Amino acid sequence: MKFVLLFVIVFFSIPVFSQEFPVASHVDVCGDGTVEMSDEALSEMLDCVLEQRDAMGYLMDRWSNYTDEVRRECIARSSSGETVDYIGLEACVKE
Repeated sequence: MKFVLLFVIVFFSIPVFSQEFPVASHVDVCGDGTVEMSDEALSEMLDCVLEQRDAMGYLMDRWSNYTDEVRRECIARSSSGETVDYIGLEACVKE
């Protein structure tokens, strides 16, 4: 299970150069599952990854519909270094 999760995290860290959409790993937001954790903590991490992926998918489908100004402002508000919080980014573009 952890191998699959790590594969998904690594796969989604590969840059995509379409419409300047920020593609980043969910590790910094959700954790990576490499440390020993309880079933509850693992469940919370998996829920986080799925929520981030859902928001990422929503945004990728609609990214070209947003103006450059909205994209720049929302990326700045919802990212820190190489980390992007897609749930925050989605909330920002919906404002």
